[in-house]
Amino acid sequence: MDMIIGIIGSYGYGALGEGVAGYHLFPDYVGGKSKAKRNAGIENGRKAIKLAMKAKGASRFIAGDLSLADLYLAPIAFFVSLTPDKDVVFDVDGFDEWWATVQALPSFTKTQP
Repeated sequence: MDMIIGIIGSYGYGALGEGVAGYHLFPDYVGGKSKAKRNAGIENGRKAIKLAMKAKGASRFIAGDLSLADLYLAPIAFFVSLTPDKDVVFDVDGFDEWWATVQALPSFTKTQP
């Protein structure tokens, strides 16, 4: 769990938040639209998601049971889901099942960004 939180915090949030979500949703906040930064965000964001899904394996959640790792990845996944890049970013084995499970959590639906 801690490893995935570290990966998402160090690599995923910048790539997915600034590179992908920021490009589409709040470009002025991230210094304008940069196609190079967006492309790098897609590539590096997918790498972080792949590592999280690899750690998840056949489990419903990243660390087996619902953990901070899931709750840390969920908000940025939500913002990416609002972008046209969502299909390419989320095209990672295991992500669709995980994302559907997280979105169905009462805590997620009550606190959706």
